[in-house]
Amino acid sequence: MSEERCVIKTFEPNNSSQTLEYLKSLTGIVDSFCQPLKSVGIQFFTYSRLYEGGKGIFLCNNDQWYETKFQNDLFDQNGFVTVRNLYRNDFTKSIFTGAPSKEIKLLEFLYNLDFWNSIDLYKYEEEYKEVFHFASNRENVQIMNFYVNNISFLENFAYYFREKISKKILEAPKDIYIRIRKNANPIIIEDAKELCINSELSSSHKFTLHLNGKWISFSQRQIQCLSLLYRGKTAKEIGLILNLSYRTIESYLDTLRLKLECHTRKQIIDLLFEHEAERALLMEISGIELYHSRNFR
Repeated sequence: MSEERCVIKTFEPNNSSQTLEYLKSLTGIVDSFCQPLKSVGIQFFTYSRLYEGGKGIFLCNNDQWYETKFQNDLFDQNGFVTVRNLYRNDFTKSIFTGAPSKEIKLLEFLYNLDFWNSIDLYKYEEEYKEVFHFASNRENVQIMNFYVNNISFLENFAYYFREKISKKILEAPKDIYIRIRKNANPIIIEDAKELCINSELSSSHKFTLHLNGKWISFSQRQIQCLSLLYRGKTAKEIGLILNLSYRTIESYLDTLRLKLECHTRKQIIDLLFEHEAERALLMEISGIELYHSRNFR
């Protein structure tokens, strides 16, 4: 049993004003990770972790939503997971646009506060279920096209955020936990029709970063080369780490210079240094652990 699971079994959260104040103290931390989202018009983000027995964690980047949620007792289960079925081996997606459904009380509050045109990514884990909620505003209907065409970006951000916040959760007092009211049938867990392992890099997977004021797509190898270049590796060293020829690596680096409109590798490194949030996301999705390499310890 995990350390976190042991902690939550020993008490009952009560959604108190003390819990509200503690969660609001985390708003700045959550918001600090959201710059890549804001650059594309995603202004509002929430993260929920739901355990068996009605306990959970809820974090967001907006104090007004914390206050609204507690003042109006918006802790129904169907306000966290709005679908009946979750995939075991992939994200389950749900979008919200147009007029809010009257069946889920929470949606009307989100709409009225202008946290709308949104998408939920649900992730099933053995010990809990996760919800990553991304929203813009009522006017920005075009954001729905971004969600559809850049789903890998949202999935990458979800993994990135989970990694960053997990340590904070383990170190947090009991005030971080909330009580979730069961008001829906049990969620059905099923296998996705096509296995999609989002924590691994596939040769056809595309990743998108916001650099130089625009969104740029990269292949798996380009992301790996970019990450290693930023870590100070030469073309020869990158080739040894990735088990590719020097000429192949030079070709990838030439492509990166063109994509990023940089004349030198130093300019690429300087560009990444200027974009802290994107640089952190790049490190998370590159899929490379240098300490696993026998060549460079």
